Amino acid sequence: GQTVSVPTQPQTDSPAEAPTSEEAETSHLQQIEDGFMGYPTLIYDGPFSDHIGQQEPKLLAGQSEVPQGNAQNNAASFLGVTQDKLTHTQDSAGGLPTYNFDCGTIRISVTKAGGVVSAMTDGREIGEIRLDADGARTAAQGFLEAKGIQNMKESYYVINDGICTINYAYSQDGVTCYPDLVKVAVALDTGGIVEYNATGYIMNHTDRGALTPKITQEEAQKSVSPRLKVESGSLALIPTPGLNEVLCYEFQCTGENEDRVLVYINASTGMEEQIFILMQSDSGVLVK
Repeated sequence: GQTVSVPTQPQTDSPAEAPTSEEAETSHLQQIEDGFMGYPTLIYDGPFSDHIGQQEPKLLAGQSEVPQGNAQNNAASFLGVTQDKLTHTQDSAGGLPTYNFDCGTIRISVTKAGGVVSAMTDGREIGEIRLDADGARTAAQGFLEAKGIQNMKESYYVINDGICTINYAYSQDGVTCYPDLVKVAVALDTGGIVEYNATGYIMNHTDRGALTPKITQEEAQKSVSPRLKVESGSLALIPTPGLNEVLCYEFQCTGENEDRVLVYINASTGMEEQIFILMQSDSGVLVK
């Protein structure tokens, strides 16, 4: 089966902490990454990101192209610097055309349509680790709130090379909309944000109207294997390979060997749409 990262709720009773030894953490991640060679989904992007970039950006529908100067001002405002600190570099084409700018170790991209900051990476050196995963969560949440990015629900995180990368999905009336993905990476030395990527959100976020299941959670749960013990269930919107979206019940389950398993049951038909096995370590949560 395909091995990817997974959306999962943080465990409140036993929060995973950052590894004490950077070497142990790196070698552990290296083993994991070696196991991912040849898989089409990057381990940091969640199991539902393959289709990103294969369609028109829904968030920017009908928005006109902004001049480069306006985009540069938006980028500078996002970074909290004056626009003369930014250098315009080569633009990106493709499904999401962007203006790109450099600012010291930072590279930032702004969509040509609408002038929205789509991505930012800071390639600076990471110093001595002082924060754990909880500290990173707090920093990422504060960053999203400061940028006015609302209704985002944390789905999973992974720690690698002194950086904690956290995935957020848009939440609409209690339904987790996994296509609307925002990724925030926090440096564990200062709590500074070293990566922000809203491509999934920009490509997929739209007014979906009411997300209403046709069957109850109890009816859907009957489709979960009797070998699994259901711990909790909630509604989630997941993308299909055909670039559509399907409303499902997401059941968090425990398997016979204490495996943690995610099962997605179609909220209209009661058919199983997807199943993942979670692998949890100090470095985060992965899935196969």
